[in-house]
Amino acid sequence: LGTTLGASTDQNEAFGCVSSYYPGVWYTVVGTGGLLNVNTCSATTDFYTYVAVFSGSCGSLECLQSNIYGCGRGTSVTWSSVNGVQYKVLVRGRGYRGSSGSSGNFELRVGPGTVA
Repeated sequence: LGTTLGASTDQNEAFGCVSSYYPGVWYTVVGTGGLLNVNTCSATTDFYTYVAVFSGSCGSLECLQSNIYGCGRGTSVTWSSVNGVQYKVLVRGRGYRGSSGSSGNFELRVGPGTVA
């Protein structure tokens, strides 16, 4: 389980596929050589989330995939991974129909991805 309560924004990073308006938390996922999926699709997730996946190192991140929709308050991202490569995963809040929606608790799930 994770939370963005008390997290900060990353104002100095140029992420490409994500704005830094809402606080977020970072995770590292190691590639398997196949499709990977990260999602916050759980009843535990109590705010509207945004998930983005990056490659590279801090200060020079490249956005690979992001999503703000997928499963109620949660969201789901699938990408093609390279075996042994470390990917950065950002989970943050997103506004929804004028609500602040910026922080809360979530469950981050990581597993094999599927082609829709």
